[in-house]
Amino acid sequence: MRKMLLKLILVFILVCNLAANAEGNMHSLRISYFPAELCGRSDSFVPSETAQNELLALIDAIEFRNMTDYDGAWPDRAAPICEITLEYNGYTAFLRGDGWIRVNDASIGIWLAQDSRVMDYVLNLLAQRGYQPLDPDDLRNLEITRAELFDGEYYIGEKHAPIIIEDTAKLATLEAIICGAVLTESSGCPFGYAKLIVTTTNGNEYTLYPATDSCPRFFVNGSFFNYDAHIEDDSHDTNQELFGLFGIVAADYFHSAQ
Repeated sequence: MRKMLLKLILVFILVCNLAANAEGNMHSLRISYFPAELCGRSDSFVPSETAQNELLALIDAIEFRNMTDYDGAWPDRAAPICEITLEYNGYTAFLRGDGWIRVNDASIGIWLAQDSRVMDYVLNLLAQRGYQPLDPDDLRNLEITRAELFDGEYYIGEKHAPIIIEDTAKLATLEAIICGAVLTESSGCPFGYAKLIVTTTNGNEYTLYPATDSCPRFFVNGSFFNYDAHIEDDSHDTNQELFGLFGIVAADYFHSAQ
């Protein structure tokens, strides 16, 4: 009975409209994500009808928990933020790491579930589109030997050759900034106007897109990070600490999105 009630409330995960599908009235399920190549801008697509039905069947089997009036510590709080959403029949489900799924809507409240099969299925669909999510741990122990700051693809200001730093002291500061950054929600900050490529001792390269307004955030491979050293108090850094390593006054040099 409880499971049936959940199905009635969470309209977006119902698969009881299969008869309507045959009549061409199916409400398409849409997947939204942040491709690495779009530098912080989102994209979305509607998977095949077969994939939609299989994914909806997985979601339909999940036991959701009503968290609308919950006043404790959210169980998905520590899960990595993936910035992948499912939209269906007017409702949106937010996918997070460790298989967490959260549905927020004013009409039905907040519902939470955990089932890795849904995320695995969605990631498989995204992999077919060339999307490979970043493992946040990859940025935790970088040993940077070279850093290059380029004009990004969408930069509208004066073009310049890449600014390169190989000074060990500056690279150590840059390592601390990047390694100390934390995953955060998607942002409307202007990404893609500056591109930072760092090379590590093992030869790996990482391409980051720092925001070019005053926000201490960067976008990398589908994820957003905040590198504010004072994120928990009222004293906030800006991205000047990062750009200053390259001899740039961020507020004067870079343009924000137009």
